[in-house]
Amino acid sequence: MRAYRPRQARQLRWPWLLSTSMDRGWQEGPEPLPSRFLSGAADAWMCSLAGDAEMFSRFITVTHMLSGPGVLLAPRSLARIGRAYLHHRQAPGGSHREEVP
Repeated sequence: MRAYRPRQARQLRWPWLLSTSMDRGWQEGPEPLPSRFLSGAADAWMCSLAGDAEMFSRFITVTHMLSGPGVLLAPRSLARIGRAYLHHRQAPGGSHREEVP
């Protein structure tokens, strides 16, 4: 049992971080730097999902824990995410976040 827990913690670290990062956006006060980074990355990933079946498939395999987040960090994935995010930001009304009153 002693060896199981550290192994389990290592395996769950990334899925837990990805699943809880969006919840941090609802907290009041300044958002910590790691949370801001993950929130921005999640926004960029979401922009890439709308018109790209391959990125959608990769994202689903990560969110369903069938693959690790490294799938989304591969150079090809990052290029696709970056292109989609820049395209979205340049489009009219392309604000990537809604302002909450």
